[in-house]
Amino acid sequence: MDKIHLIYLDSTVWVSYILEDRHKDKATVLLQRATRDGNKIIVSTLNLLEVVEVIRKRVAEDTSFVGIDEVSKQAIANKISDASRVFIQKITELAQQDRLLIIDPSTALSDYLSSTLQLFVANFGVIDKSDYCFICEKQTRPRYRYLGVGPHDIQHIMNAKDCSANEFITFDKGFLRLKNIFDTDKLTITVQ
Repeated sequence: MDKIHLIYLDSTVWVSYILEDRHKDKATVLLQRATRDGNKIIVSTLNLLEVVEVIRKRVAEDTSFVGIDEVSKQAIANKISDASRVFIQKITELAQQDRLLIIDPSTALSDYLSSTLQLFVANFGVIDKSDYCFICEKQTRPRYRYLGVGPHDIQHIMNAKDCSANEFITFDKGFLRLKNIFDTDKLTITVQ
């Protein structure tokens, strides 16, 4: 039998799958591939926290504004709760089928945070121009924006490496900046 391939799916893949955004089809295919032929998905607590956080923000931001009253706030809270429940149910289902492992790195927290800080400071992104609002989907006046990896991005890769993942899969192109540091013969970073 072939060696089990351990795949760490970034939060971007989970969010696309759960919220059925423009990458849903790719996310579905990746989830199927990650559990095929005895492969297993690795999920860390960081994944769980980040996906629920993004669900909260994205559902609220994607809901058409009809006023701010208790009824509208409760309707949004219910949508958020439903999407979060679907995510946890999917994680639980895959874990019960022995297709998913919830693993956190064994690195001491002080070392983990120190390494994150060191890599974060050493990896400055780029200053770019932005003139489009993706939330309201309209042109805006030109402004500067910073594009680069964040500390949680670095921690996802560190988690994948420490948990012996063979592949890290994401939709976030910012991870391309980390390929030269973490992409090795033991861990491949795949940016879709």
